[in-house]
Amino acid sequence: MPQGLPEIMERIHDGCFACDAAWRFTYLNAAAERILGVRRDEVVGRTHWEVFPSMVGTTLEHEYRRAAAGETGDFEFCSEPSGRWFHSRCFPMDGGGMVVYFEDITERKSTEDALREREKLYRELVEHVNSAIIRWSRDGSITFVNERAQRLFGWTAEELLGQSVTLLLPEGGAGGEDVSHLIDDILACPERYVNNVNVNARKDGSLLWVAWTNRVLVDEHGEAREVLVVGNDVTELMAAQAAQRESEERLTLALAGGAIATWDYQIESDKVAWNDQHYRMLGYVVGEVEPSFESFHARVHPEDAQRVADAFFGSLERGGDYRAGFRVLWPDGTVRWIDAYGHLVTNAAGAPQRSYGVMLDVTEKKHADRLDLERSTERAAQVERSRLARDLQDSVTHALFAASLKAEALMLSSDTFSPETARTIEELRRLSRGALAQMRTMLLELRSEPLEEVPLRQLLRNLVEAAESRTSINVGLAVRGEGQPPAPVHVALYRIVEEALNNVARHSKATRAWVELDLAPESARLIVGDDGHGFDPAQADPSHLGLRSMRERAEEVGAEFTVVTHADEGTAIVVVWQRASSATAGFR
Repeated sequence: MPQGLPEIMERIHDGCFACDAAWRFTYLNAAAERILGVRRDEVVGRTHWEVFPSMVGTTLEHEYRRAAAGETGDFEFCSEPSGRWFHSRCFPMDGGGMVVYFEDITERKSTEDALREREKLYRELVEHVNSAIIRWSRDGSITFVNERAQRLFGWTAEELLGQSVTLLLPEGGAGGEDVSHLIDDILACPERYVNNVNVNARKDGSLLWVAWTNRVLVDEHGEAREVLVVGNDVTELMAAQAAQRESEERLTLALAGGAIATWDYQIESDKVAWNDQHYRMLGYVVGEVEPSFESFHARVHPEDAQRVADAFFGSLERGGDYRAGFRVLWPDGTVRWIDAYGHLVTNAAGAPQRSYGVMLDVTEKKHADRLDLERSTERAAQVERSRLARDLQDSVTHALFAASLKAEALMLSSDTFSPETARTIEELRRLSRGALAQMRTMLLELRSEPLEEVPLRQLLRNLVEAAESRTSINVGLAVRGEGQPPAPVHVALYRIVEEALNNVARHSKATRAWVELDLAPESARLIVGDDGHGFDPAQADPSHLGLRSMRERAEEVGAEFTVVTHADEGTAIVVVWQRASSATAGFR
């Protein structure tokens, strides 16, 4: 060997040995002795197959013979006697023989297995939860659907993946549609959940009502990457509400005699009669116009006019009753909501003879129904969020906690691992802790628990650990004192820290950040700082709303908000709050 090379080979952590053309060992370094459990003075000069007869006929023998024949090898294998994994690289030598470098990768394999098990657990949760879960990208393409979503809508995953999310809407297409109207509202508020109830379509064309919870997924730079939606079939609930409304409308029709508009259309003579309420409901003075379909239709809102005409004349053509809900537009611009119910009488030959019916002004009821629907939707969404939070608490949170404990335990013995394995374990520990913190924050949002009921110390710890997991920035936390600020101040301090840490991650290019909170009975002082490149406040981009949002939150609770920063000197956000009655005493 070249001068100095033996000393280098003795100090490396990888095992190394050399064999000549007759397969006799000519060299083993210290690492090879330790890993293989042999002594070099006992094996040098002996053939490989004499020392390790169990390798004869194995894949390992095949790889070694390929290397001896002049072909470089790079492979992983498991040693059957010990059950340990090795990464081996074989290099042929001039004149015959080979040199083999190998390392023990058992710990890395174990870590990879643990990560695969966590991924399997996550996928099992997503596949078996009793909610439809769908992810779609910013261009509207579906990237994931769970089994429940496939059963709910009747499509297979293969049929949905890559298709436009509008495929799930009534009269939806398979791609190319503009979905900006679907995502603008969600992307406008990426820090919270957006809930809505939509009519969706199954593969067979049938419609269903779905209550959706929407969430924007962001990448490590805070940029919107995908939209995650969790949906539940509320068709039966909506049908029950519709049935209840119909029952109430029939009751109103029977009881509100003085507020009912009536019409009677004698088809053969083309004569129409209205009662006085019919005039008033359309915004006419009684007797102002001759009763006719044209006079009625002139006051129907332009956006509803064609639909109403189709419904009325369609009832005459098919010989069925008439029902329509529409708006009327009065001359002064007033808009009223009307429900109309008509019955068609036919002669012995089945030809239409007479159409008569009633109209009800349901404007106030429309407003009340809208409020009731919003409240019911919110209650249903809250129940579902609470259920989903319980499921996540019972499964994913426990799994993340267990993974975090295992990572911590591995770190205690990291000096026995290779540097690469130790770094992998540290990364696993950091990601597990951060994911657990993010999950706790998500559970708070899902349950809609009042933030003021959660200790600030716990809320800030979740934010700090989540921030560390998203970036390579070390974030310190110090909470001193036992004071309890009023609920609005409690929430404002939490939201300011949340926004400040987001700004640090997105803009500061810092390596270190810190959060300090001093609590006193009548005051509080908050500092969020970083060692990043800072900025010139006079040159701050007015389109960035982070600083403005934090300042407004502070001012809303009567706190002083200060930004201390210079270019290349880091940034510090300082918030000082004092109870009004003690403002003159100063912060202690």
